[in-house]
Amino acid sequence: MACYGLVTRLEPLKLTEMLVGIQFVKIDMPHRVALLQGLAQKLKDQQQKQARAEMQKIANILGRHWIAAVGLLAILGFWIMIFVVNSHNELPSEAHQFIKSLFK
Repeated sequence: MACYGLVTRLEPLKLTEMLVGIQFVKIDMPHRVALLQGLAQKLKDQQQKQARAEMQKIANILGRHWIAAVGLLAILGFWIMIFVVNSHNELPSEAHQFIKSLFK
């Protein structure tokens, strides 16, 4: 038996929820329920997959920026060490010579 289903409404409610309106023609009620349950499960799976992909994308971006921030802090610490060594000669001569030997 042929049946028709018209999508009458698609409205996103939340990141993982969507309101779908469907009007079925020429189909019995038990078949309508079965088709709607299958459609609901498929839409839920697709939206969860999209949400996971978006969260993974955000996690990748944050992960890359975290590594860059640590690198910048290390460089900042290195420059502060250079400034302290070059501006204050109050360090013991062995430590001062060791640090200066790193930059030769």
